[in-house]
Amino acid sequence: MRPTPTARAVNGTTGTVITLHGRPLTAIAFTIVANRMVAMDGIRDPVRVPC
Repeated sequence: MRPTPTARAVNGTTGTVITLHGRPLTAIAFTIVANRMVAMDGIRDPVRVPC
């Protein structure tokens, strides 16, 4: 099975949660300014990644 990205709000901003076998693996939040992505913040700690 392959990791599956899903669009989600992460910490109140645009982001994605990547799951593997239905369990959250990584959360990535994007900072958008003037229709451009200017930053990405990722979390791969299974305790902190939202379920």
